[in-house]
Amino acid sequence: MGRPREADSEQTRRLILTTAIAAFARSGFRGTTLRELSDAARLTRGTLHHYFATKEVLYAAAFQNAVEGVYDRFNEVLARHDGLNARLRALLDVMIDPSAKNRDQVTMILRGWIDQDSLDISLQVPPIVERTLRRIGDDAVTNGEIQPHDVEFLLATFRSMAWGIVIIELNQQGGRPDNAIEGLSRILDGTLLTRRD
Repeated sequence: MGRPREADSEQTRRLILTTAIAAFARSGFRGTTLRELSDAARLTRGTLHHYFATKEVLYAAAFQNAVEGVYDRFNEVLARHDGLNARLRALLDVMIDPSAKNRDQVTMILRGWIDQDSLDISLQVPPIVERTLRRIGDDAVTNGEIQPHDVEFLLATFRSMAWGIVIIELNQQGGRPDNAIEGLSRILDGTLLTRRD
């Protein structure tokens, strides 16, 4: 038997993280057991412990993996769209992508932010977050869409809108995230806050 081959090892690690993200998104840290995770992944507890020594370590790794997954998709969007308005609209659409994987990742991220203080788990924000946000701001400046001193305002607004829209989408209680996305888009292109006499 011995150790798994490198490719199998990476595949097993990805399986554990995908399973953990789904479980933690659904039941949170306290509501998820390692036994449930190993059963769901069809792995032994020993294999699970080989990759992640504790539930806390696994939670932190799952959080980071979820963030990286969302921001990988953000960068794909940035590569396909030009113009700040089109880019922001497409990024927000990614946030409310109905696919199960996306919903699990986004829910895991929200749970992580909310629960980290009460769980005493240090969750690290991966460097891809800052790089991606800087790319949005820097490209908008280069294209003459905003002034350099407005980059921080743009990024703070995007963060607030994105997480607000995600909460509306995940909560599903009368909110319409597509209306919020349309509103933001119209603010950016100057057609929402104009007076029509």
